[in-house]
Amino acid sequence: MNFREFVLRRKEELGIQADRVFNMDEVPMSFDAPHSRTVDSTGAESVPVSTTGHEKTGFTVVLACSESGKKLKPMVIFKRKTMPKEKLPDGVVVHCHGKGWMDRDGMAVWGEKVWRPRPVSFFDRTSLLIFDSFSAHIDEDVRNTFKNEHKTTTAVIHGGLTKKLQPLDISVNRSFKNHIHAEWEKRMSEDLHRNRENEEGNTCGSLRLGYSSMEGSENNVNHK
Repeated sequence: MNFREFVLRRKEELGIQADRVFNMDEVPMSFDAPHSRTVDSTGAESVPVSTTGHEKTGFTVVLACSESGKKLKPMVIFKRKTMPKEKLPDGVVVHCHGKGWMDRDGMAVWGEKVWRPRPVSFFDRTSLLIFDSFSAHIDEDVRNTFKNEHKTTTAVIHGGLTKKLQPLDISVNRSFKNHIHAEWEKRMSEDLHRNRENEEGNTCGSLRLGYSSMEGSENNVNHK
């Protein structure tokens, strides 16, 4: 049985439709998103590229969407030990980790702040959550928490198959990065990069705008 057949069978066993089947994935990002190519006059010895000076500082964005195309709130994992003191925009969940990665604690935060409020019936929250085989996903305690506290069955896409089987990899992640590039370029053109003290807040704002502008791509997200 292949993975697609497995998902169809699990949907039948659980008695759920496309609006209860979700895919979650982490996307590595940078505070700066300059394109690798630029344009200048022929013969120019150097071509300046504007950045905020944070292009080597990474963080993680956690995205999730349903088979029917419904996007859940994004979560950002910043590479720091304490929460930013600056006011952060609504619509983005913020978490901190020393290396900017997802781990067991991050999965707990995502479960409570993103997954629990997902748009399903209060009386029947049975759902299927699909993710890759990253260690924080397949942790036994994590999967048991989702099963017992969130009424969620988890399905794991094995390593090497995500580019073919993971909907976010196929339909969403590249579009998301392109939208973030567009928001970054807009911010740079307005010279907002001079406000470097609130880079986390600026980043969350760009992520929120870029993510919300992807409405047209939602219908392309499916497991077929």
